[in-house]
Amino acid sequence: MFVDTEENAEKACAVLREHTLLALDMEGQKLGRDGQTSLLQLALHEPDEVASTVYIFDVLALGAVLFSSKTLLAPILKDPGIVKLCYDCRCDAEALYYLHGILADGLYDLQIAYTLLFQATSDPYLKGLHKALKTVLLPCDEHVLRMKSETKKQCNFGAIMMQRPVPSAVLEYCAADVEHLFTMHTRWSCRLPLSLLSLSRQRMLQFINRRGSWCMSRLDFVACQS
Repeated sequence: MFVDTEENAEKACAVLREHTLLALDMEGQKLGRDGQTSLLQLALHEPDEVASTVYIFDVLALGAVLFSSKTLLAPILKDPGIVKLCYDCRCDAEALYYLHGILADGLYDLQIAYTLLFQATSDPYLKGLHKALKTVLLPCDEHVLRMKSETKKQCNFGAIMMQRPVPSAVLEYCAADVEHLFTMHTRWSCRLPLSLLSLSRQRMLQFINRRGSWCMSRLDFVACQS
């Protein structure tokens, strides 16, 4: 659901605040402290539902009210009791902090999870979401990977995010980035350390405060647990 009015944002956030497990992603141009935010996706998943509900907030249309209002996104993003699944939270968290005045809490970084569960100790390079999706998508869902690859090849992704209206194919791409995080969490969480939430927060704060490429290998993540 594309959300570009304050009225619809209020309705969406009221629904989202009723859940303790969400999925989060953001899009923009040079996303981070020196860039610009275009979209913010938050998804919820009911246990008895097949598909997730994805809200795509138009940051360009809604502006500061989206983050400054006590009834909109700020309480959700700051609440440690609402777990926000994400995949590599660094640039998203940096953009929230420096561009929108939000220090996020409750982030659960599934890139750390993928690294600990699937990556060889000798492999120094972090893997992107596309690689992680291959571990959870069924053969019948592989069109998602094809769609994401084709969409990114066909356009200047950063530039097109700043245009309005946003093409429907790009919105589909953005929705796919969050809805499959629930599957990752369901399949992986029982195999992960209880410290993953605090490790995600540590990684986020290190990146915000030091602007460094922190935790770039499996050994880094393992070392931080000890």
